[in-house]
Amino acid sequence: MSRADTARSPRRLRAALGPLLIAHALAYPATLLSALACMPLVIAIRTRALMAAGPDGAVHPMLRDVARDLSLTQVEAAQVQLVLEVALGVALLVFLLVHLAALPWAWAETRAPASGPAEDRDRDRGRRSFAYAFAMLLGALLVLGAGSWLWLLVLSDP
Repeated sequence: MSRADTARSPRRLRAALGPLLIAHALAYPATLLSALACMPLVIAIRTRALMAAGPDGAVHPMLRDVARDLSLTQVEAAQVQLVLEVALGVALLVFLLVHLAALPWAWAETRAPASGPAEDRDRDRGRRSFAYAFAMLLGALLVLGAGSWLWLLVLSDP
């Protein structure tokens, strides 16, 4: 590795951090939205398990404390845990997807020191691909969430 390449390495790393930090900041609202959007679907899919929840209560200590603070019964705490286990998995998956969607943009930014028309096109393409992927993910979560909550609150049988 030449001395010029060594000097450019920190600059390339800083260039890649920008898109990754933006993705990281945008991942939090998307993660919350995904957890909220999937809850009615989890309730529909795990109805039998929710109805068969025993009096053992929640297993996780933090969830037990929250259940105690909210005056939930042991059965209700177990039901909350059943829903939150799946919601957490979905949220982590969305968190990972948002970060993965930013990788092409971050990779294109690392070529920024050799700025030319081809690199500018790569950066623009990477930025656009991230924006499109994030917008499609957010749109899908909004439609899925609104539809599933509408189904749960209005259309499902009591």
